[in-house]
Amino acid sequence: MYGEVESRQPVVLQPPDTNAAWSSNNSSLVDFSIEGSNARSRFREFFRNFRLDNVFIYRDALIRNWNRRDYFVEVELSHLNQFDEILFNNLQVPFNHCIT
Repeated sequence: MYGEVESRQPVVLQPPDTNAAWSSNNSSLVDFSIEGSNARSRFREFFRNFRLDNVFIYRDALIRNWNRRDYFVEVELSHLNQFDEILFNNLQVPFNHCIT
């Protein structure tokens, strides 16, 4: 099992239909596309600045896990959507993580 490589196709979460995504004054469309370097900086900002009740939950979780040598953090996707809707709509999630 450890020597085998599974081939998985990612499931891409699609942004809303841009034809229906008008700004508040209906004069221009909302752009939901971002590039890789911009996505990295947006994720960095999310991990550094997202907080609930003045607690930086992801920044603290990253520090806590780093000290335990666990190099990951679980993210509640609704938090990401609340912080940055464009980043959330550009997120790619591997198919096997969508199935319980």
